Amino acid sequence: MLRLPTEQSDGRANLHTGGIGVGIDLTQGLTTSAILNGHPIEFIPGKRLSLSGIKLPHWEEVLLTAVRAARAIDLTFAGVDIALDRDDGPVVLEINARPGLDIQLANLAPLRSRLRRVEGLTSTRPAKAVKLAQQLFGSDIDQEIEDISGRAVLGIEEQITVFASNGEAHTVLAKVDTGAWRTTLDSSLAQQWNLHEPVIDMSQVRGALGQDTRPVVELTLKLHGRLIKTKASLADRTHMNYDMIIGRRDLKGFLVDPSKRLGVSK
Repeated sequence: MLRLPTEQSDGRANLHTGGIGVGIDLTQGLTTSAILNGHPIEFIPGKRLSLSGIKLPHWEEVLLTAVRAARAIDLTFAGVDIALDRDDGPVVLEINARPGLDIQLANLAPLRSRLRRVEGLTSTRPAKAVKLAQQLFGSDIDQEIEDISGRAVLGIEEQITVFASNGEAHTVLAKVDTGAWRTTLDSSLAQQWNLHEPVIDMSQVRGALGQDTRPVVELTLKLHGRLIKTKASLADRTHMNYDMIIGRRDLKGFLVDPSKRLGVSK
């Protein structure tokens, strides 16, 4: 976990004072998800700087340093605080026998399940221990979460299959938007695919450009292998990056990882 200071934390990187905790993929040394005051966040507060996808320098050396530090004082479970010095690289600040457990939230991965997976495993060489950890946990967080929770992990964009009434299947790249309640499809695509009728309702939507009235139709979708019957609104999205957004009304039973994009491993 990477800890970052904020204005709220008065320049300190302590999570309990308002610092940010950022999860790191063990294999690639790339940041993944982040928390602030125990809640997930996507950007640095007050800025549009993404907290995911940051490549940490000296990553392999950081991992080796952590293993060597813990072994130097004969701890099999420890939290090793490491700073990156401009001249000297990774430098150990302190070693905690009882580290804070917010790292579970920052990485979206329960610690107990990981401890069970390494129970009884031994390694005489620090480099081998690092490789073992990377093989067990690196770039495999999603599968681990799915195995434990029984819920599929979605990224911020997903390939969606939309079924027409005649059985035809159409594929569209959609944005997973937990800030929206209802799923929305581009109206021109809906007309092209003959999905614009019948209109079963009219929805009042308040957006950046004011209030808008949108037609609502019934749709059948396939998301991550699951069929979903929903009521989606139609809107002109020709000026948007995505022709479709999936609202939280249709995200029940899923988990959403804001650092994950389609076809891009964390």
